Amino acid sequence: MKDINVRQTNLIIETQILKNAFLFECILNNIDTKRFIKEIEVGINQFDNMNYKTNAQGHMTRWTYFSKDKQLNQALSVCIDHFNLDNYLGKSCLADAWGLKMVEHGYTMPHDHGAAPVSGVLYLNTVKGCYLELPDFKRKIAIEKNKIVFFSGLATHKTSRIIGDKVKYAISFNFKQVKDWNN
Repeated sequence: MKDINVRQTNLIIETQILKNAFLFECILNNIDTKRFIKEIEVGINQFDNMNYKTNAQGHMTRWTYFSKDKQLNQALSVCIDHFNLDNYLGKSCLADAWGLKMVEHGYTMPHDHGAAPVSGVLYLNTVKGCYLELPDFKRKIAIEKNKIVFFSGLATHKTSRIIGDKVKYAISFNFKQVKDWNN
């Protein structure tokens, strides 16, 4: 029997497809940040945590830890309605929502969330001198308590390294398209 091998390959075209991208920020009142922080502390100590395993070089809950949380969903809905983000969300749902705790030297490596139409983060405390950096938008966003930042899943983002005894708590999230055949 003969080995199977490649007879011919063709590069038809290689191009960059540009898509519209967005960046919104919203600061809310009355978020129970203390409860979220307590929940993050529980989640980062569970057996299925993602501590230091992802682009977030710090403590992290499992990917879906907060995706069914009623208060998080309510907070995101307030901002979605305020900015009329339904145009960007299309037929999607909150699929991933994970908690983060960053301590000294913790940071997030540059990455994107690919197919997610909308991604973002809710900050649970203010951390002076630490920023969410979005190079595609040429923006640095200050990390402030109760601030929610929404951005296109294709947007590259990272965070600066935590210096000193500061601690940063946040919940990151992704919306994902719902396919008709998933119903």
